Amino acid sequence: MFGTGCTLAPPLLAEDMMVGRANETQRADYASSNFFLAGRAQLDRDFGCVSQAAGVTAGAGRVLAFTDSTVFSNFWMYIRGKPELLLGMLNWLNRTNAGPPVKAAALAGLCLALLLAFLLTRRARLEAALLSFALGLPLAALACDALNRRGYPPRAPRGPVPEVVFCTEGNDYFLPRTELVPADEQRIALGCVNLYSLPVRVGLVPREFPTLRQCLARQPELLVLLYPSERLSDESTRRLRSFVAAGGRALVIGREGGAAVGMDHLLAAFGLTRAATPALVEAVRFAASGETAFRQPASFRALSGGQPLLAGDGGEVCGAAVHEGSGCIVFLTIGDLLADVALGLDSQVPTWETLLAYRACFWLFEGLFQLAPGEDLPVPPDMEHYFGADPLERIAEQVGGLIPR
Repeated sequence: MFGTGCTLAPPLLAEDMMVGRANETQRADYASSNFFLAGRAQLDRDFGCVSQAAGVTAGAGRVLAFTDSTVFSNFWMYIRGKPELLLGMLNWLNRTNAGPPVKAAALAGLCLALLLAFLLTRRARLEAALLSFALGLPLAALACDALNRRGYPPRAPRGPVPEVVFCTEGNDYFLPRTELVPADEQRIALGCVNLYSLPVRVGLVPREFPTLRQCLARQPELLVLLYPSERLSDESTRRLRSFVAAGGRALVIGREGGAAVGMDHLLAAFGLTRAATPALVEAVRFAASGETAFRQPASFRALSGGQPLLAGDGGEVCGAAVHEGSGCIVFLTIGDLLADVALGLDSQVPTWETLLAYRACFWLFEGLFQLAPGEDLPVPPDMEHYFGADPLERIAEQVGGLIPR
């Protein structure tokens, strides 16, 4: 949920609190671009809970402090939990103060409960008093939480939101939802923060939901299944096919390595197969124009069936579209080229290879989102359409005035 922040010392009667658990301190290194001290053991780190957000009332107004602005950066803003947090903060601030302070009343009630428990010990058994207190405290906390949820419901958008919906059911990719980096180092290769945030750059809003049912309930313009590793149930497969047939658009991205049963099941559901052995190519090109889409080595199992969209130098298809009903679903088998280890992170200066990959991603997201029933994906636009001339010139300066194409 959180990245790197500082701590707060909120007053006792703060109206709103957020506590981070299992945190540790790390001294800053301002000679490093990310301020993290690297390669040095720190035996004096503090470890424990910290206050990360707090709100107070001030006269007729409210003030809220939050210590971790990193989670509201472009590359993290739309990861599940973070937009809800920001909207909830604004919702709390956009209220007037009325009635007695809730926290002060709750604290007074707790003191009275302690006093009552103490008095009851003179007339009744100590166990009964402690039991009453033990039951009353969690019930009071649950009641307070229920009142907060009722008083501060999630805000509904005022107009349509152009959503690109990612589904986590049966898909094995990593986003920093509850941890900054994967605890298992082998899952670092599954990090897709950059790919997840790329739709923002073409005016789309990425969202993520845990089940396919929840994703389809939002009636998205574009559904993304990223690194499918588990076989969808027959019911979920039927729902997916119905979504596409009714005019929906979907993008399925597989990768070499890991469990293949999920990807193979989806391919078979839409009449595609892939080769038994992987092919190794030096670059990936757009099938229609022959232009370079990814100028990086790729290993994938070639697809058979559908309309070819992307292919290796030898014609091995790694991207294909299938039209079903009035909708369209696109399959890619070069998911390794779309992970953070290949695309890089937003904090890195893009290279020409990175911009080529960005263009291919923008073309897929934008083209599928705007695709009309029965139409094919348009020819990819040139680089200047997405980046203009200036970014290319800046990269040319970094490589000595020569842009390798």
